[in-house]
Formats: sequence, C-alpha cells, structure tokens
Amino acid sequence: QNTFLGGRAGRHDTGGSNLTNTSNAVLVGWDTHATAGSTNEIVIGANASGGGSNTTTIGSSSQTSVIFGGSATALTFGSNNMKIVGNTSSPALELRGGVSGQVKIYTDETLR
Repeated sequence: QNTFLGGRAGRHDTGGSNLTNTSNAVLVGWDTHATAGSTNEIVIGANASGGGSNTTTIGSSSQTSVIFGGSATALTFGSNNMKIVGNTSSPALELRGGVSGQVKIYTDETLR
C-alpha cells in the first residue's frame, strides 16, 4: 500500500515513466517521485525524487539545507554515519566513513 499526498504525487518514477511496482511508499508534496520497484521509500517536498528502497528524501535537488529545530539528532547506521546534535559536549557534526577514520566538528568550532 502507498500513500500519496499532493498534486501529481507518485504520478511518475524518478526516471519520468509511470510509477509501477512500488510498495509501502509515502510521497508528500507536489510532483514527488518514487523509484520504480522500490519498497518503504519516503519522499517529502515539491519536485523531490526518492533515493530507492528503505530511504527517506527530504527536499528536491534545489534545496540548500535542512534545518532542524531544538536539539535534533539525525542518524544513519551501518558503515557510514552522520550525527547532528545540539550541545557542546557532543559533536555538532560527526562524519564517519567506514572504519578508516572520522572527523568531528564541535559547536565551539574545534576539530577533535
């Protein structure tokens, strides 16, 4: 089952063809696109195109930033992680690429 909200939401896939074989998708916004054959894909924002199965896309390629209010955290798990937190005792931005290394930028603008 899919949920589409907005004019032309889910009308086409990310390649421009009629959307087919997509399941458990949520598309919110005018002319949002899911990936053909995807499962569990969430796409939010006008003209936004999804990233495939088990992904969440917020905004289209014309968006320049995503802003979270308050003390927000964004996480992805696996070999690559991204963390955004809102206090000085934890990283303000943490980027990890596999096991080879990581960079942390704190709200006091120091690298550790």
